[in-house]
Formats: sequence, structure tokens, C-alpha cells
Amino acid sequence: MTFYGSLPDPLRLPAGDLRPANIVDSIRGGLFIYSMGDSVASANNLAPPSNGLIFHVTGATQINLISNLGALGGSPLTMIFDSTPVVKNNQAASGDYKPIILNAGVDFATAVNSTLSVVYDTKNNVFIETGRKA
Repeated sequence: MTFYGSLPDPLRLPAGDLRPANIVDSIRGGLFIYSMGDSVASANNLAPPSNGLIFHVTGATQINLISNLGALGGSPLTMIFDSTPVVKNNQAASGDYKPIILNAGVDFATAVNSTLSVVYDTKNNVFIETGRKA
């Protein structure tokens, strides 16, 4: 994923334990480059890796919710599926795990190499789909 802006060149953000410190791997001439995180196993309550916003999801366990720990409002996440889990639409929140609001309110039956991109909405405490490749 590449985003463009008008920030000075070069700027290097520090690494750390919190996802916000790892959001942007580097910024050069206004070009934002996001880090690839570790793969995570699919789970009913999915916890994204803390070291990147683009990551592979392994396994076929249904995904109901995503952890918001370390997420900033507007934080993007892109999942690349290595198997075929179903991503459920708008399930009830559970603690730090928040619902996923999918386009058209329909569950997403993934396939190998499908992608799903979401952003975190802090006002409504949900992850909102911004795009997919089926």
C-alpha cells in the first residue's frame, strides 16, 4: 500500500512496541511506505501483529472481530489470506476486540491470496472495510 503526502524528506520514525510507532516504515519525499508484519493465525478474535499494518493471515478459522490494541483512528490494516477463513460482518464487540463492518453488510468468504483492507473508526469502535480483492 502506498500513500502520498507532503512531508519533508527524509524522516525516519522510531520503532517501538506500539503499532503507531511502526505504522510508517519510512517517509521519503512524501511517499509513505508501510511495513509488512509477521503472519498471524486466523482466529475468532484476530490480533494483528504489532510490527506491521500489512500481514498474512494463515488458517481457516472464522474471523469475527479484530483487536483495537495499539490502533489509532484511521489506522489502516491490510490482510492477505493464505487460506479460506470467512470474515464475519458486524459481530458483537468483546473487550478489546471490535466488529468488522463489511461492504453491503455481507460476510466475506475469502480465498487463497484474497485481501481485505480496513480502517479503525474510533468514534464507533469498529473496523470499516475500505477495499478487497476476492
